[in-house]
Amino acid sequence: VHSCKKTADNNVPACIVNAIAEANTNQMVDSMQKRQFHGKEVYLFINSKCCDMTSPVYDAQCSKLCDLGGFAGNMNCEGENFETASVYISTVWKK
Repeated sequence: VHSCKKTADNNVPACIVNAIAEANTNQMVDSMQKRQFHGKEVYLFINSKCCDMTSPVYDAQCSKLCDLGGFAGNMNCEGENFETASVYISTVWKK
């Protein structure tokens, strides 16, 4: 990532690093967490600035698994409550 923003984890897939670079220009995305979900590492891009916007969850191949939050407050991802079914690993990037 070519910016002043810090990444706490250097073992991040290239497609996620590219997504972080794009998030640096998106005023709605604040940070990105690595989490454990269904036995795999996933990446949650957190949008905390606006209740109408969602926070997408991607796997290590950059396939979108779900969108969390938004106006409806959705917490369902692949049939489970993401908040209770996932485990926080680290904050990989923060503005």
